[in-house]
Amino acid sequence: AAGTAPGVVVVRREGISPSEAIQFAIDRFKANPVFYVLASLLVALAINIPGIGFWFIAAPILIGFYQCVRNEVTTGQRASFGQVFAGFGQFVPALVIGLWGSLLVVLGLVACCIPGLVLLPVPFLAFIVAGRERQGGLKALTRALRVVEKDPWGLLASCVLLYLVGISGYVLCYIGIVITLPIMLIGMYRVADQMLASEDA
Repeated sequence: AAGTAPGVVVVRREGISPSEAIQFAIDRFKANPVFYVLASLLVALAINIPGIGFWFIAAPILIGFYQCVRNEVTTGQRASFGQVFAGFGQFVPALVIGLWGSLLVVLGLVACCIPGLVLLPVPFLAFIVAGRERQGGLKALTRALRVVEKDPWGLLASCVLLYLVGISGYVLCYIGIVITLPIMLIGMYRVADQMLASEDA
C-alpha cells in the first residue's frame, strides 16, 4: 500500500474481520512488546482518572497511542514510550472528541438505549481517526459516524469481542492484562483501519 514501509504488510479487506484484527494486534505486540505494555498501562491509568482528568489527559494520550501505532505500520520504525505524549499536540481535537462523542452516546442511551449502544464505539473510533489521519475533532467525529453507519452491529460486535479479550487478562491474577490490554487497543486500531479502508474503496 502507498505510504507503507518496505516489509510492512497491510491487508485490505472489505468490511470487518475481528480475527484478522486480533492477529494484526498480536504481530504488532510481538514486534515491540515493551512499548505496548507500558503505553497500554498508561492508557488504562489515564482512562481511570476521575472527573475532568479524562478529558484533559486520557483523550490526548489515546490519540498519541494511535499515532504511534500508525507510525509503526507506515514506517516500520519501533515506537518509543515518549512518543505517546505527542497526542497532546492535538489537545483541542481530543477534547472535542471526548466531550461531543460522549454527549452523543449519552443522548442515544437516553433516547432509546439501542441508538446509544450503536454510538458507543464512535468516540473511540474518532480518537483513532484523529491519531491515524491527524484530523480535527469535529472532522474525526463526522468521519467516525459515517463509518459506523456502514456496519453498526458488526463494529459493535467487534468492539465487544476485543473488550472481552482485553479484560480476559484479569483471570490470571491481573498479570495477563499486560498482554491482553495491548491486544485489545491495537485490535481496535485495526478494526477502524478495516472500516476506513472499506469507506475509501
